[in-house]
Amino acid sequence: MITQYDMDAVAELGLLKFDFLALRYLTIINDAAEQIKERESDFDIERIPLDDAATYELISSGMTEGVFQLESAGMRQFLAQMKPKTLEDIIIAISLYRPGPMDSIPHYLECREDPSKIEYPLPMLEEILKSTSGVVVYQEQVMSIFRTVAGYSFGHADIVRRAMSKKKHDVLEAERGAFISGALERGIEAKAAQKLFDDMISFANYAFNKSHAAAYSIISYRTAYLKAHYPREYFAALLTSVLGNMPKIAEYISDLSKLGIGVLPPDINKSEMYFHVSENNIRFGLLAIKNVGQSFVANAITERKRREFSSFDDFVQRMSDYEINKRQVESLIKSGAMDHLGNRRSQLLASYETMIDGATSKKGSNIAGQLDFFSMAQGISAGLEFKYPDLPELSLSLKLAQEKEATGLYFSGHPLDSYREHTDALEHREIVSLGAEDAGDRKMINIVGVVNDITVKTTRSGEKMAFFTLGDRYGEIECIAFSKTYSRIRDSLARDTAVAVTGNVQARDDEDIKFIVGSVEILKKNGEYRAHITPNKSESAKEERAFGGANKRPTKIYLRVEDLQCEGYKKAKNLVEIFEGEVAVVFYDNSTKQYHASGLSFDATEYTVSQLSELLGAENVVLK
Repeated sequence: MITQYDMDAVAELGLLKFDFLALRYLTIINDAAEQIKERESDFDIERIPLDDAATYELISSGMTEGVFQLESAGMRQFLAQMKPKTLEDIIIAISLYRPGPMDSIPHYLECREDPSKIEYPLPMLEEILKSTSGVVVYQEQVMSIFRTVAGYSFGHADIVRRAMSKKKHDVLEAERGAFISGALERGIEAKAAQKLFDDMISFANYAFNKSHAAAYSIISYRTAYLKAHYPREYFAALLTSVLGNMPKIAEYISDLSKLGIGVLPPDINKSEMYFHVSENNIRFGLLAIKNVGQSFVANAITERKRREFSSFDDFVQRMSDYEINKRQVESLIKSGAMDHLGNRRSQLLASYETMIDGATSKKGSNIAGQLDFFSMAQGISAGLEFKYPDLPELSLSLKLAQEKEATGLYFSGHPLDSYREHTDALEHREIVSLGAEDAGDRKMINIVGVVNDITVKTTRSGEKMAFFTLGDRYGEIECIAFSKTYSRIRDSLARDTAVAVTGNVQARDDEDIKFIVGSVEILKKNGEYRAHITPNKSESAKEERAFGGANKRPTKIYLRVEDLQCEGYKKAKNLVEIFEGEVAVVFYDNSTKQYHASGLSFDATEYTVSQLSELLGAENVVLK
């Protein structure tokens, strides 16, 4: 039966209305459970204990990335303060952490910590509000208040609940008289009843029903339980759920790295269609490779189960019985999925088109035992192996670029590996760790990565500004260099250049966060950085060289501090961040006799240098 009446008309006709809500986390839980059953056949997600200590420890630690409803930065902070110990606590957290109710979070936490601070509007409300530390959290509590204070029936109270959930303030206001009248009959003063009703009306702006939050909390708890006890199976299902969303995949892989779990590269003989547990790690799924289709992967897995592919030649010959697609095979090669079949990627990329043409031609013309001359010429006949050209392997940088193109990830390494010494010396944040809570014009942050997708635009005033994407090992962020900054850094911006960028996070509603650039420093490769920072001299000679004078046009400023925790360091760093410019800042830690490139750039004018000299002592500030 189908109706085109709206939900209110349906309800007024006396029919029961259901809302069906689709959640990808239900699929994630199911997929994770199926993988767990491969080694624990009796596993049943419906039978897990709801008082598991490890699960609540994970939730209370705020390590809930990838956990349903609990993964935002603000929610993680709230959970770390709240330290849930029961399912009821999770229900409260989900209900409170919403626009409106979250204003009550500080008061709730204070009363939860110290119950003596709980104040009930009326003594009779203690039984209703005790479980939420005196704070009204649920629609059901409002229904109970209307029943207890004003004598409403269940049905009448439910009308109020529905009006609250649909923000029908006129319906709620119409109840004022009945509420106050009922309260007076029960010996409650009109003034107290009036105030309580006003509070209920205010709460109607963001009322949440507990039954909904309870259903959500069960899913939250189950995902947290899986993450705590079966992180590999859970993250494999989580990664599969975001196929095609490369930024999200990179974010989850970053979370995996914190747990010591790696993501193995795709392998035509080992990968499943989706992400799948492989011993102590997770194997990249074939369907997650760009341009590779589901039916092609399914056919390859079917063939592989009969007998593993022994070579690339074997793969092409056997897969030619299906719809073999050159773009798909190219992506498989670039991803590294063919690396264990005995040939270099350079050889495969130079040969795959010829081999596919030969195999499909042979299939079409090999009638009644005939063999086409093309196959014979290429050596693709029974008993003959294809002769690959003798080519050197692709450069590491090209392999990495192709892996990124095909999978969104790097498997053979990372472009930043060549700059590890420099990046290790910098105080910087991973891009995936940045969030709206980091936003602020005066909150300076360092990030490192490789530049790509640069766009230069002309402003209305005729000046140039730039937009570019910066990517590190696990994430990417759009960076904006306004005209004044761009005029200073333009020579440091080039595609595929590894840089350290200093700036601040910009967060706007319904938009991905952006990074507003203050300065850019080109990273030095390992050997070059080592020679630059640690000359082949004794420590005393090195210090003398650094603090022995200044050039006319300085490119660096050396600041000697007691250590990187002292007050002088913090104040100097603060000053440098305020007066950004073109002179690179290097701190010298006197306690360890080590130099630390800060990633900051300083506007070294006579005034600003004098301020640093006053702060640290003139002998500890040297321009070079």
